[in-house]
Amino acid sequence: HDLLPVILANGFFILSMNKVLDNERHPNQSVFYFESGLFVGIATIIFPTALAMMFVVFATQFILRYFDIREFLAAILGFVVPFLFYLAIMFLLNSAPEFFDRISAIFETDDLNWGLTMVQYVSIGYSVFFVLISMLTMQQSIRIYKVSTRKYFVLFIWLIITSVAAFFLLPCANITILVFASIALSFIASMFFNEIHRKVIGEILLWLLIISAFLIIYFA
Repeated sequence: HDLLPVILANGFFILSMNKVLDNERHPNQSVFYFESGLFVGIATIIFPTALAMMFVVFATQFILRYFDIREFLAAILGFVVPFLFYLAIMFLLNSAPEFFDRISAIFETDDLNWGLTMVQYVSIGYSVFFVLISMLTMQQSIRIYKVSTRKYFVLFIWLIITSVAAFFLLPCANITILVFASIALSFIASMFFNEIHRKVIGEILLWLLIISAFLIIYFA
């Protein structure tokens, strides 16, 4: 139940990233940044902590292309539009206070208590270890890849940093925000396994990661 909002929000965030990544070379980027901000806005209504993902949308300008004030404003405008529609609908339904409750939820402290077991701590510890090893390995070999792949690698690193930073800085954030980093982790992990010359080691690491994920969920 607790994961449903963030999973839905992550789906809209994937659509948001798809807009700016698939149309990187299109001459009129403002439209795509508007649509990207629109999807993040919808995600934020569903899951308030998704607000942090707007930083990733802005980061794509500096990492993939260059900063353009029109694209920046288009993304902000797209982000605001879902809230305007949401307010209009709530107003017509005489439920305007619900809209302001949703906005205030961004600044409210989340009291989700996970009560992690020792097995979960060990599993999470291995997952963090795996991520660090993957990032350090790819940091050394990323130079041999195409420029576009290197840019995506940097962008996904910033996605992970943004997710972790939002967990500590946003009052409404809890551990579920790390679901947004799953896109980046999948990309980095796939590149890491491709770089491992001893496939047996890669298979062992992968199975340990799968088992860790299973144990985290099973003992929740």
